[in-house]
Amino acid sequence: VLTQTLSTFHLIVVDDGSKDRTAEVVEAIAAIEPLVRFISQQNTGKALALNRALGIASYETIVMIDADTMVAPDGIRQLVTSLSDPEVGGVSGYIRVGNTKHWLGSFQDLEYTAAFEIDRRAQDLLGCITVAPGALSAFRRKALLEAGPITNDTLAEDTDLTLQLHRLGWKVVFASKAFADTEAPESVKALVSQRFRWAFGTLQCLWKHGDLTFNPGSAWLGWFALPSVWIFQMGVVALTPVLDLIVLWSLWLGRGVAIWPYFVASLLLDVFLGVIALSMAGRPRRIAWLSVPMRLLYRPLLGYVVWKCILKALAGSWVRWSKLDRTAAAIIQKEQRAPLQPTMTPKTAPHVLPDA
Repeated sequence: VLTQTLSTFHLIVVDDGSKDRTAEVVEAIAAIEPLVRFISQQNTGKALALNRALGIASYETIVMIDADTMVAPDGIRQLVTSLSDPEVGGVSGYIRVGNTKHWLGSFQDLEYTAAFEIDRRAQDLLGCITVAPGALSAFRRKALLEAGPITNDTLAEDTDLTLQLHRLGWKVVFASKAFADTEAPESVKALVSQRFRWAFGTLQCLWKHGDLTFNPGSAWLGWFALPSVWIFQMGVVALTPVLDLIVLWSLWLGRGVAIWPYFVASLLLDVFLGVIALSMAGRPRRIAWLSVPMRLLYRPLLGYVVWKCILKALAGSWVRWSKLDRTAAAIIQKEQRAPLQPTMTPKTAPHVLPDA
């Protein structure tokens, strides 16, 4: 972050009870870098940690970044430029998967690409973005004060905050050139844990902001985006593996002759959407073939997560925030593939942006 092409900024790092070497590493940096302020506290949860940092921040532009996010050298500049529109209260960055050496990372990489290149661009066009991701997002201070404080009502505080901004009439937009890389889960156990938190948190947000769905004044958010989450992120994800299993079992029994063309057509549609997303991202389209094994190996995992989420919600179970083990694989791979070397330091950066 210190190598960003920004003018004036301060960096506030909150260590929310980490048990690794976070405090040691960041304190050493803060001791020699006046732009960095380090805060260490007992574990209270992400929402309260963010609120503590917001209580200290004094600038009108606020950028939130997860600790494991690696922002491109001009990522924050690209992000905050969208706030030049006084009606914009929040900006979503473009999150990419940095660790793609293994099959699970490759699947998530294609999933993220499709999500940002197709879904997020469509929501941006219609003015109905449902989440400014915690990994990289920017906000107008005035909008945050109106929407805040950030609560721990849900496990998806970024979605909750974004929907609250929409409720207050603020625009939330997508900065398609504000790139950042994150470390995706590298084990099935870690993936299921992460996605369960996401799915349960999303379900909580849908319930909390349920009055926005099909609300006469909620425009595309209430009539397109939120219903799409119910249908495609919950319903379709839960049912598709079940239907696929039925089709494959029918073929095994020799009774699915009339069904297999539709099954193949659905696989080709997945590949086609992958080709579109990769083309828009300027990446090799051959990667789209991963859509086929994803359908048979990866989608069932997501289906299991959604079913688990639904059953937990129906049972009224309490769900805690789960910690995701980090290996720094994304950092290592990113440095080997394309190092994010700074083009200039903050001291020599051009004064082209408001304070952040």
